[in-house]
Amino acid sequence: MKKSDVQILLVILGIAILVLGYLFGFKKEKDKLEEQEDTNAALRTQLHELQEKAKMKDQLLAETDEYNKLFDKELTKYPADLNQETAVAFMKGVEEQLEFTNVAIGFSRPAEFYVLGQGTATGTGVASQEVGSDSYVCQSVTYGINYRGSYEGLKQYLDYIANYKYFMNISSFNITVNQDDTTKEEIYTGSVSLHAYSVSGPDRTPEQPNVDVPNGVGNIFTGNGSITPATTGKYDSDQGASIVSDHDLTIGLVKANNDTTKASVIVASDENKEDTIVSYEGNDVATLDISVQEKDGKNYVTYSIGDKQYEAELLSKELKILVASTARVDAEDLSGVKVNISNSTDVAVYIKVQGDDSTNPRFALGTKSGSVTVY
Repeated sequence: MKKSDVQILLVILGIAILVLGYLFGFKKEKDKLEEQEDTNAALRTQLHELQEKAKMKDQLLAETDEYNKLFDKELTKYPADLNQETAVAFMKGVEEQLEFTNVAIGFSRPAEFYVLGQGTATGTGVASQEVGSDSYVCQSVTYGINYRGSYEGLKQYLDYIANYKYFMNISSFNITVNQDDTTKEEIYTGSVSLHAYSVSGPDRTPEQPNVDVPNGVGNIFTGNGSITPATTGKYDSDQGASIVSDHDLTIGLVKANNDTTKASVIVASDENKEDTIVSYEGNDVATLDISVQEKDGKNYVTYSIGDKQYEAELLSKELKILVASTARVDAEDLSGVKVNISNSTDVAVYIKVQGDDSTNPRFALGTKSGSVTVY
């Protein structure tokens, strides 16, 4: 091979190396540079948008506050839940105010149908998708009602539903007219499908209806007989406030494993005597059984949690119990107590609950018999 041919080959090889270097090196770096430039351009656009919003900060905050107020106002049209106690109180209120009688009412379990900001939910009772504690969950329930009333009562009923404090709607209304053979008055009967809705979520507290009313009969099987009328308690005038400073038994309720004690439930007839103390340690609901009974002509109170028990003699015809509770610390604070009271004597039992959590109480009264009053 001639020397000139070798030189030509070297030149070609050099050119090839340059071309390959461009293809595998420079071009690759150029592509990265172009990609980074596109990213920078997007960031510059986003920065410009944020700078424009920053100039409108006060306006945006004012608009956000206004929208929040409108949202809160809209929420007031719906209750926080659809518990049956409230529904029964509503149905009873209809009968008391209108010429309208609920002959029969069908209750069904509320169903979740929408989560605000997340979309449609399906399922009964429990949402079919994961929802956070800050989510607003919409529920609905349908009440099937068979009614009896006057023509005026039907008009009043429709007006009552339309103007009720919470949103409801009627999907169907069937009417049959008959004449009373005795009074010759027209009687309207039929059925109604009434829909109610609720929105649960943060800072929404369900209503607590008053269901402690002396309604009923002495014999649920025969439908007749009288019931024991409501009695007036000795400490009704101050709602048991005097029991705080003068009581026979103390029930202390706190968060388990807190800084002051390892027990979440402490019961004592004398806090200064350790042998009178019955306690429970655990971040759940304990069951406390209190029994008031007569033995050999004397009255005794026995209180127990599990296998821990103490008995003391009662020297008066009253047993005053102070429940000293605290508010929940957080959502994981589950400690509490369910108290079952059996009183087979003529001793009057009075319970004063103080400082309990307003939305999720630690104290709950389970079964009771005999004279027991809770404030």
